[in-house]
Amino acid sequence: MKYITQFLLFLLILTFGCSSDGKECCTVIDVSLLISLTGNDGTDLLNPEEPDHYDEASIDIYALIDGEEKRVFDGNLDLPEHFKVVEIDGQYYMNLFVNETADDDNLAVTYIKWNESDTDTLMCDFNKSHNNIILTEVWYNGELKWKVSDGDERVVNIVKE
Repeated sequence: MKYITQFLLFLLILTFGCSSDGKECCTVIDVSLLISLTGNDGTDLLNPEEPDHYDEASIDIYALIDGEEKRVFDGNLDLPEHFKVVEIDGQYYMNLFVNETADDDNLAVTYIKWNESDTDTLMCDFNKSHNNIILTEVWYNGELKWKVSDGDERVVNIVKE
């Protein structure tokens, strides 16, 4: 009888211990993007074994925040520069966490500085509702490259000339 009483008390606490004040319980921040980078000849420019590859150590990420380009570096995070080059099935990709802070409700802007002379612009739109921030569209240098409504994987394929 003692165990039944304890079990019923536990169920009572579990049932009434949760708040139902109408607030969302969780926040989802989904701002990652895979980028493949190839040359005109199909060369994987993120593959470190290719002679003309873009060196991961030389790549910098900048975010447009309050009208200023700010280098992205959060030393307390596992990915302080918000990106990592990864290999998936023999292809190399940049796994990038894009800037989600938009100025004046416009698109959020992320700059990828591949090296001293080559910088590209990503503009991103998000669904920001119910405490969530979810990437929904990506423009690369002004061209729409991905949108969630197409149902494709979240990959942007870039061909460098």
